[in-house]
Parts: sequence; structure tokens; C-alpha cells
Amino acid sequence: MDVLDPVGLVVGSERLTAIFGRWPSFHDAEVVSMRLERRGRDQWEGPVLYISVHVFEGYRPSDRSSEVKWRNHTVVTLRFVSVVDLSLADFNQQNCLMDLTFEPGLRKSEDVTWVGPAYRVSLPSSFGANCSFVCRSAEIDNVERTCPQGSVYA
Repeated sequence: MDVLDPVGLVVGSERLTAIFGRWPSFHDAEVVSMRLERRGRDQWEGPVLYISVHVFEGYRPSDRSSEVKWRNHTVVTLRFVSVVDLSLADFNQQNCLMDLTFEPGLRKSEDVTWVGPAYRVSLPSSFGANCSFVCRSAEIDNVERTCPQGSVYA
């Protein structure tokens, strides 16, 4: 697996790296919502997929502590353009991720009207939503410094 660095790939990644000091780990992050739109900003962008994810980081209050606390609660909405070959299963009330990865992708779909690079995006699950797809580009659509209501990490 040839994993790509999201910082160089995701437009607006600095909005997350400014909060976390690096691209955050999406391990244990939770998918809050997903939205598909058939058309983007012009006729060449669609379909577009928006995924909102609650990301955060764990820390220990002291070197001797075994307790883990959570900080930098952020809901980031990622916008993926020209989404094809979408696979989504088991979306439910929590949707806890193992990771969020980008790889060079090949389009399986014959119904693609764009040329250029493609990226395989994978959101493997530890519980709930399991998702993968190929897209032409990715960007940060929105960043909100908040912990979603009802989160187990509140």
C-alpha cells in the first residue's frame, strides 16, 4: 500500500495542522455525517461527497498517569470531488474509524468524465461506518472547534 501524505494532497490541510501541529490521527475519530450531492460547483465536479468527522487527540495529564484525557475536539468536514466506486456499509450511531488514508487510485467505473490523478480514500471502521471510494481531489470544507453533542469523548 503506497499511502500518500494528506498534508500535500488535501487542499486547506493547514486548517487542521494549525490545531494539532500536524495532520491528526483519525484513529478512534467518529464520522458524524455524510452527504452526497450529484453536482459540484460546476458540471465537472460531481458527484461530491462531504464527510464530517470528529477528530481529537488523547494525552496523559502527567508522566505517571495511566488516565487518558481528550483535547482539541474538532469537527472537520472534508469535501471530495468526482467520487466514483463508492462503497459504504454499516453507518450507525457511532461510526468509529481506524484511520483515514489516501492512496493512488484507479477508477473502476467506466462512467468517468475526468482525467488526471485519482485517489483511493479509505475510512476503515472499528465500529460502524466503513467507507472507501475513488476521487479526483479532496479539500477541507469546514473546521469547527467543538465536541459533538452525545459524543462518548465529551
